[in-house]
Amino acid sequence: MQPHGLASIEVVKQHLAIYFSSGPEWTDRMKRIASRATPLDVFGQKLIERKAGCWIITEEGREYLRRSKT
Repeated sequence: MQPHGLASIEVVKQHLAIYFSSGPEWTDRMKRIASRATPLDVFGQKLIERKAGCWIITEEGREYLRRSKT
């Protein structure tokens, strides 16, 4: 979890490196989740906002996450 929903590009890269090196179980799980989800465009749908050197989750992004957990 990132404070205030803000993560530097370096932190995002570190987290992705962990996921990508976690083996086929993680990849398979992400594919299963993606197959059930509607098409997602985090920037086009304004779920994530890009600022200089970081990404910030928007209120729309938080709402999307809340809905996806139910």
